[in-house]
Amino acid sequence: MLLLRFAEDKLRLPAHEMTMANLNARFLSDFLDHLEAQRHNSVRSRNVRLAAVRAFLKFAARRDPANLGVIENALAVPMKRFERNMVGFVPHEQMLAVIDVATDTWIGQRDRLMLTLLFNTGARVSEIVGVRVADVVLGPSNSIRLHGKGRKQRSLPLWKSAARAVATGCT
Repeated sequence: MLLLRFAEDKLRLPAHEMTMANLNARFLSDFLDHLEAQRHNSVRSRNVRLAAVRAFLKFAARRDPANLGVIENALAVPMKRFERNMVGFVPHEQMLAVIDVATDTWIGQRDRLMLTLLFNTGARVSEIVGVRVADVVLGPSNSIRLHGKGRKQRSLPLWKSAARAVATGCT
């Protein structure tokens, strides 16, 4: 919808008269610049809109081979790079405050153990949920084996406090 309104303003033709030839790389670049400058969209929002236009253009390329050159030209408009902010961490005191949940019930004990393991390992929730008793090694060197995305596995050391929590949680 935004693209069609932009086309009406820029090209001075109604949306129903637009052709694939109008959706060239220059027009698309102007539209993306408009999103950032006039509509104050972030680079991420701009890239999401570009991805949507690209999806449409790929669909159109299969339906309209006559305009394949224009479509390929428009598909060449690159995504804009942007700086990603560094992910911060929770200070030790705040981490302890989060872990210190009520442990009167079985669910409270489970949640406390899961939070302890999450902070200890930096694992995804899905990795912690998938931990089995055989994945935890308690002994001289405490460790936990995590099963991640894409069948990736990794073994990580456990804090002494986390190993104690696991040992008391398993009994």
